[in-house]
Amino acid sequence: MTAINDAPSRQGHTGVNSNKIRMKIRVESRSTMKRTPELIPLSRDHNHVLQLARRARQAADGASEADITACWQALREAWQSEMSAHFAAEERLLFPHLHEHGQAELATELEREHDAIRRTLTRADRLDGTRLGVLGEVLEHHVRVEERQAFPLLERTLSRRELTAIGADLASIRTSSAVQHHADPRSP
Repeated sequence: MTAINDAPSRQGHTGVNSNKIRMKIRVESRSTMKRTPELIPLSRDHNHVLQLARRARQAADGASEADITACWQALREAWQSEMSAHFAAEERLLFPHLHEHGQAELATELEREHDAIRRTLTRADRLDGTRLGVLGEVLEHHVRVEERQAFPLLERTLSRRELTAIGADLASIRTSSAVQHHADPRSP
């Protein structure tokens, strides 16, 4: 997926409305993205994380303390409501397949990034704008590697049966996570 800056529209000397161009790019990228149906829910999560990553980088780049605090809060809420279950699903359902198919280095990189993101988002202390910016960069890099390397590799190497099993397991994990979060919104 392509990161798209949602900055306010600016019309240059060409008179082209950049928001219209961005919308077209966004629509085209969604419609042309080839992703097996079993991995689409994870790709949708990635889109949301990219939005959060962009917000984090923007807040770190000179935003007020209130904006930085609000962004940290949004990231922590996203961790509790969706990202922790997303990470668990990838670690359980996808990363072992990367190891099995000779991609241990890629799997290890993704696992390490998961650990770093998890540690950062579950810290009890207040985190500053600099760390927020770094987290935004790490999140974006992580999503890009999964979308551009890991997912295409899995789609090429896994059988239809394996992908179907991943899809069913993913649906089950997401359902149980939603039920658990609804019962106790503080639990991952």
